[in-house]
Amino acid sequence: MLPERGDAYVEVKAGGIEEAVVSVMRTSEKRCAVHSFDHRIARRVRELAPEVPVGILQTSYPIDPVRPLRDADARDLWQHWELIDLPLIERVHADGRRVIAWTVNDRDFARRLITWGIDGICTDLPATMRALVDETVE
Repeated sequence: MLPERGDAYVEVKAGGIEEAVVSVMRTSEKRCAVHSFDHRIARRVRELAPEVPVGILQTSYPIDPVRPLRDADARDLWQHWELIDLPLIERVHADGRRVIAWTVNDRDFARRLITWGIDGICTDLPATMRALVDETVE
């Protein structure tokens, strides 16, 4: 169950179910977004439902981090935390897009990401990271 003000981020792991995913999202009262390692899935969801934000997951550091975002018509770059640095965040932000780090469980690195302006942190330690965000942003 999601908190009242929470967003639902849905990772789609298999192609061919995009229409079903969009159908379920459209009946939800929650704000929903989709992301996938298969960038074709993100693009297909965008084609089916332009109102649904999409993201792409990556485990590599692209030469041009904006290119795959543009190719998939994606808002969010879900980047593996060990492959994030300030130039990557700045480049993605300069194109009006967001960077979400996954899966960050290291407090020191999370603090660094926050000071760099990361847009979101995916973690196995939500209470710890929430407290860290609150103390860092204040």
